[in-house]
Amino acid sequence: MTNLIVGFGTTGKSIQRYLERNNESFFVYDDYQEIPVNLQFNEKNLDNIKRVIISPGIKPNHWILNEAKKLKIKITTDIEIFSETNNCKLIGVTGTNGKTTFVYCLSEILNKYGYKTTTAGNIGLSPLDLEDIDKNYDYIIIELSSFQLEYLKYLDLDMSVITNIFEDHIDWHETFQNYYLTKIKTNSRTNFNSNYSKR
Repeated sequence: MTNLIVGFGTTGKSIQRYLERNNESFFVYDDYQEIPVNLQFNEKNLDNIKRVIISPGIKPNHWILNEAKKLKIKITTDIEIFSETNNCKLIGVTGTNGKTTFVYCLSEILNKYGYKTTTAGNIGLSPLDLEDIDKNYDYIIIELSSFQLEYLKYLDLDMSVITNIFEDHIDWHETFQNYYLTKIKTNSRTNFNSNYSKR
């Protein structure tokens, strides 16, 4: 059994590096990018996939996700994998506007008062690319977009911040209610499947 990375942009390549470091096999699928022949995913391989790891921006109705759900294959993200394996304290920040600025300011304030912090997530760096985190940081501040939150089943945050919620990305989430429920996932340590019904 192997992994399938869906989406091969910045996050997809971070997932690739993580899997390679952990000696895990994988295939890659991307709707637009050319994939090296040895990594190319074939639909016939779906029966051999144990986990689908999604990059932000892949729509929930993507055909691979539909097939994975039918076969009850686990669908996860780089953020969720990091949350499951990380021992450092996490602060999650989301919102429609201002979250990047807030993350930068919060990190600077904490560093100024003697806490070692770094930033990751939608701000530009997948947390899977952070090295020696337990030794180097007191807090990791993760900026979370609604696209990243969409697929999360569980996220263990020590603190969460929602800067604001306005109508946005409705073409992607279909309704404001779906968008809102995605954003407030940051305010829970529970299994999202049991608390949020989006579709």
